[in-house]
Amino acid sequence: MIRLIANIVFFVVLAVFVAMNTKFTTQVNLFGFKMEDVSSVAIILIAMAVGVVYSFSFYLTNYFVKRSKTRQKGRKMLNTQKSKELNEREKLLEAVGNEIQAPDQEAPQQASGGETEKIPGIFGRKKKGR
Repeated sequence: MIRLIANIVFFVVLAVFVAMNTKFTTQVNLFGFKMEDVSSVAIILIAMAVGVVYSFSFYLTNYFVKRSKTRQKGRKMLNTQKSKELNEREKLLEAVGNEIQAPDQEAPQQASGGETEKIPGIFGRKKKGR
């Protein structure tokens, strides 16, 4: 609501400015191209529009740079998490491999139903059936 009121006040001030300066003209020399009897208000409004476009381009590039950095940070965190998980799985796999190679290994215990007890796998499976 405050933003709307501020915009209305800005446009009223702009309209008063235009109304008070419509009769004033000036001469413009733009890189050797000369124009005479150009309204001062037109020159001011064109300069303002060019400034807005210029500022918007800076804002837009800054937005995309920040967005890119945020994505990179997210990817880095995800890669770090995956690396830690992979290291944990490698250690678990190494431990299981060492248990299998041990000559004093006992046979798996029988469960009450005659099934062997399940060992958690390297892909995060649970001990017992789902």
